[in-house]
Amino acid sequence: MTDTNAGINIAKKMNIEEEIKNKDNHCSNGNNSSNYDLKEQFFQSCINALKRDDVKQEFKNLMKPLVYMIVKEIYPYFCFSIIFSIALFLFMMGFILFFIRNYDFIKEIYSGKFFKTPPLKI
Repeated sequence: MTDTNAGINIAKKMNIEEEIKNKDNHCSNGNNSSNYDLKEQFFQSCINALKRDDVKQEFKNLMKPLVYMIVKEIYPYFCFSIIFSIALFLFMMGFILFFIRNYDFIKEIYSGKFFKTPPLKI
C-alpha cells in the first residue's frame, strides 16, 4: 500500500473525500487560495469531525479521568462548604427562635427602655 492509498483510506474513514476533491479542484483552477481559506477549510473539517458520534464518544472517554481527578480534588472543599452552610442555617434559625420567644425583649429595644437613656431635651 502506498502513501497515497493510505491517505485515501484515512480520508474515507473521516468522510472528508469530498472536501479533498473540492480543494484539489479549487487549486487546479488556477485560483490561489489564501491562508485564510486554508484555515477555514481546516477548521471546518475539524468541526465536521467533532460532530460525529464516534469522535464524541472517544472525547468523553478521554475527558472522564480528568473530570474524576478534578472532582476528587474539590470534594473536601465541597463537603466543608455544605457543612458550613448547614451550620449557618442552624445558627440563623436559633436567632429567629430566640427573638420569637423573647418578643418582650424586642419591644424593650424599640421602645428605648432597654438602653435606659434619658430622653433628649430640645
